[in-house]
Amino acid sequence: MDKCPSSSRLSRFIDQAAAAIITCAGMAVIVTLAAMPALMLREAAPLFLPASREFIDEIRLPEEIKPEQVAALAVAADLSGRTRTASLLLTDGRLGFVSQRNGGSAPPDWRRLPGSPAAIRQAEDLGEGKFSLFRSDDTLALALIDVEFKNLPGEAPAVQPMARQLLEVDLNDGEASPAHAMLRGDENAYLAVAVYADGTVREKRLVPAKGLLARGKGAVIERKTRVKLPAPLSAAVLNRSGERLYLGTSGGDLITLDLTGDPESEVPWDVIPAFRDRRAVTALAFLSGNYSLAAGDSSGGISVWFPRREGGEFRLRQAATWPVGGEAVARFTPCLRDRSFFARRRDGSLDWLHSTTGNELARFPAPSPGLEQIALNSRGDNLLLLRSDGGLEFQRLDSAYPETGWRGFFRRLLYEGHERPAFIWQSSGPEGGEPKLSLVPLIWGSVKAAVFALLFA
Repeated sequence: MDKCPSSSRLSRFIDQAAAAIITCAGMAVIVTLAAMPALMLREAAPLFLPASREFIDEIRLPEEIKPEQVAALAVAADLSGRTRTASLLLTDGRLGFVSQRNGGSAPPDWRRLPGSPAAIRQAEDLGEGKFSLFRSDDTLALALIDVEFKNLPGEAPAVQPMARQLLEVDLNDGEASPAHAMLRGDENAYLAVAVYADGTVREKRLVPAKGLLARGKGAVIERKTRVKLPAPLSAAVLNRSGERLYLGTSGGDLITLDLTGDPESEVPWDVIPAFRDRRAVTALAFLSGNYSLAAGDSSGGISVWFPRREGGEFRLRQAATWPVGGEAVARFTPCLRDRSFFARRRDGSLDWLHSTTGNELARFPAPSPGLEQIALNSRGDNLLLLRSDGGLEFQRLDSAYPETGWRGFFRRLLYEGHERPAFIWQSSGPEGGEPKLSLVPLIWGSVKAAVFALLFA
């Protein structure tokens, strides 16, 4: 018996509909598979983009102030990016705050920093608004210079400057003046370190008196160490916690002093030749995290060093280098957000580098009038340039993702605290730590998981 014609037509319709659905689903799978690489490329492309900067605005110093009178420079920006403030500390102790808003700038707000009226010889930016100031009368001060932004409904953020001196230490002992002097600490304890040209290192530890009945200035402990310098002293830096002091010489030596021991005991120190050709060390700085040491030399070379304990003593190990060339390195400006930093050369050009990956993020030529100083805000996205003609130039930075790129993803890297280069994936960590973003462990783990799944299947 023949089937009902209506039933046959229904079956053919169902078959055709099923075939159409399967075809559409197959085409959708093919389109999806083809689109996935494009989508992944679009999402991953920013990880490989170079760093860049954008000009925002320019203001000028008052005519009566010369660029060489500026002892320290700082910049802060509110979260909206509409208001930026430059802090200018002059050698005579005057402090000025200049605010820049979209569409113009406000007149400078000048005041005098408390403390000794002597001229400021050295000013060191310690981050978080703290500055170590060494004056011509051999007094050493720790000052807080910062600004707060208060958001007002419907208005631009209000700028509230902060300037106060936290501590002042007299280093004058009636003898030669120190070549370098640095002050570290908080409300619990302070450490003043003076380094003299003959290699003498003088420490002065101050523990403030506490409590309602506390009187006087608290305990003061002093210690002197004589370091036998292989060559004349050319640079010195103390880490932010006051634990390690590094000295550089004109003969290319790096000297490590461990200040963590008993204040009554002798300070252990160690000397290593940093460069085989004995080129002079011209700049030293600690990078974010208070662990890595950046060194610049007279031939334009830049290197990063890690400390490690050997036999109970700290010794330096070279972790990264950049080729020798160009003008000598004059100063480093570290970014507090990651392990990137700026190296300012004596001709005013800037190298923007990342210490862990060894990436050169960008290289900026010197401005035509010349460059005197630079400053970074705490987030590392605003740069302030002080030019030789008195111009203050605000720039917006985009560092993209400095810890990524081909080196960060696929090369063995030497991370802080590790003995040897390794592939490590650790996207988060303790405060002050750096992300470790090697994709090799993820790829290898995915391959192993796929192989085991196939075997068990």
